[in-house]
Amino acid sequence: MATAANPNMAAGAVPTQENSNGPLYVDTQHDDMVHDAQLDYYGCKLATSSSDSTIKIYNVSGSSYEHTATLQGHEGPVWQ
Repeated sequence: MATAANPNMAAGAVPTQENSNGPLYVDTQHDDMVHDAQLDYYGCKLATSSSDSTIKIYNVSGSSYEHTATLQGHEGPVWQ
């Protein structure tokens, strides 16, 4: 389900899932534009890719999230 842009959402934040309280916004802490955000099949892991040449992985549980890893070493933007 698509959601409208939230003017209160921090730059680099992406909606992860819909719940009864609305979307969960994650401040990804990427240094540049986020190109893609994908949840795993179970909705427990979130991966974001960015023009800052990194992929960031988060554990997602209900309305909370925790950054668990940053994959570096790409030579350019990561699109997907």
